[in-house]
Amino acid sequence: MLKKVLWSFMLVAGLAVLFYGCGINPPVVTAITVTPEGDVVVGGTVALSCEASTQSTVGLTYEWSCDGGVLASGGKNASWTAPDTPGTYAITVRVTDNAGNSTTSVVYIRAIASQLAIVSINVSPASTISLESYATISCDATTPTGNTITFRWTDDPNGGHLSSTTGNPVTWTAPSTAGTYTVNVEANDTKTTVSSSVSIDVKSPPIITALVANPSEVTSGGSSSLECIAYDPTGGAIIYDWSCSGGSISAASSSGNLATWRPPSGASSGTIYTIYVTVSTLSRALSSTKTASINFTSPGNPIITTVTGLPSTVAAGSGAQSVSCTVSNISNEYIIKWTCSGGTITDDSSLSTFWTPPTSVTERTTYTVTLTITDTTDFSITSSKTFSVIVTP
Repeated sequence: MLKKVLWSFMLVAGLAVLFYGCGINPPVVTAITVTPEGDVVVGGTVALSCEASTQSTVGLTYEWSCDGGVLASGGKNASWTAPDTPGTYAITVRVTDNAGNSTTSVVYIRAIASQLAIVSINVSPASTISLESYATISCDATTPTGNTITFRWTDDPNGGHLSSTTGNPVTWTAPSTAGTYTVNVEANDTKTTVSSSVSIDVKSPPIITALVANPSEVTSGGSSSLECIAYDPTGGAIIYDWSCSGGSISAASSSGNLATWRPPSGASSGTIYTIYVTVSTLSRALSSTKTASINFTSPGNPIITTVTGLPSTVAAGSGAQSVSCTVSNISNEYIIKWTCSGGTITDDSSLSTFWTPPTSVTERTTYTVTLTITDTTDFSITSSKTFSVIVTP
């Protein structure tokens, strides 16, 4: 009887072991979370987390595998790095309980190309530049990887020189020979490399053979005639742009190659002014600049020299007294003006005049006769001379 009981117990226990140990109730995978969700760029990495349940969660183990890429696991969590080849990949997790029962679950992740793209290549100041001049070249590229984009540049073997083969932007020096030159660039985001190129036209700018300022020394009220002699080697029309460090310039010809310069008001003697002319093609893509210097000199104040002066003393009513002067150091037109503190002036606007004293005075009185000379330029340089006369009763 005892043996039958023992055998029955052993049978029940064996059936229980068979029932549970053979996976009748294996763990259940409730979710596999992928962060971030959606597609991943080739070479990109995502985080995975497995949630599983069973009658007893004690001792659950997780075994991860994939059919491409690289897995790094640590229990219920793992990370997967996509391979460099686009495609859809399966990531599998096997969950096993402490009784040896297990279950598997699969998540599929699509790896896509990086989509690194060169948006544009920009040339400054323009894609047409002069011989041996400089251009700044920059590349605008985008990538969804978020990785740093590096650039590698290549010169045209026919001419031109890059300041550097890496970096962005770079400086390109045009050769001394006209032509169209191609600069190549490769962009790389550590996973993908794309390339593009830009063409730069190198042409000879207008050539200035002479810039003449006549005269090269100008005094107050004067001016200088300017002439620029230039031509375009390609035979095209050209434009003249004039400027100066002071004073004013006005075009004197419809073509623009002739102009007139005038000094500024209040200029100081000995000041040197610079004249600039820039000659450009009609598109203003190519230009050349030349300078000339003009020295400003001022003659200073007019110098009044007395030829005939008034007597030092005259009697009242003695009649007209002659006074005559000469003027030097005048290079422009001038204005003459005589004034007196008493008596009368016969002609107040010439260098020779007569002053008539008052007809009567009660005591000795001093009168002044003044000559004022004014330069008629914008500078209004003025000189004066005063004559004193004592009139007696």
